[in-house]
Amino acid sequence: MNKLEREPIFIQSLIWGYVNEQEQLWNLKDVSDFCLDLEKNSSSRSLSNRGGFQSNDYEEEFPEILDPIVKEITRHAKDYYEFAKVDAEPKLLNLWVNVNRKHNYNSLHTHPHSFLSGTLYVKVPSGDAGNFVLHRDGKFKDYLDFVAPSDPEFYHYYSIKPEPNKILLFPSYMQHSVESNLTEDQDDARISLAFNFK
Repeated sequence: MNKLEREPIFIQSLIWGYVNEQEQLWNLKDVSDFCLDLEKNSSSRSLSNRGGFQSNDYEEEFPEILDPIVKEITRHAKDYYEFAKVDAEPKLLNLWVNVNRKHNYNSLHTHPHSFLSGTLYVKVPSGDAGNFVLHRDGKFKDYLDFVAPSDPEFYHYYSIKPEPNKILLFPSYMQHSVESNLTEDQDDARISLAFNFK
């Protein structure tokens, strides 16, 4: 019997790492305070967020305190475009603030009309702050009810733990959600900046 060949197709990659480790590009507490002030003084929109605060988009112009972050995530977006062999310069479409307190979460969603999406964690409470979860198409799970593959090619979801200054980059069409913040302190918020590039 001839040996079967394996040819991976439709590969999807999550790119992640830590920023701001080697040099003090920004002060996390200052950025966190900016986000909390925004939560206090602005109304929240309601998209994928269930509870919590989600700011309106920043698009062409960004608050000065976010300038170094915009430069850094754009630098990482360029690396991603090279990895994906995209012959174009990434353009930051929008960026917004998420503040999730106890029991707040983000339901399953995608980011239409963009190519690359990402999250940068600013503040993460101790304890169970809730993981970021990437999902396959919903029907994929129906075929895996009786088995638990250990090969990443067959995962139907993948979780990653949030940490301050951790950046996640992923294709905008990938379904994702964020679990409930289950920390004990009602006022201890998970704070992140989310963004899209085209």
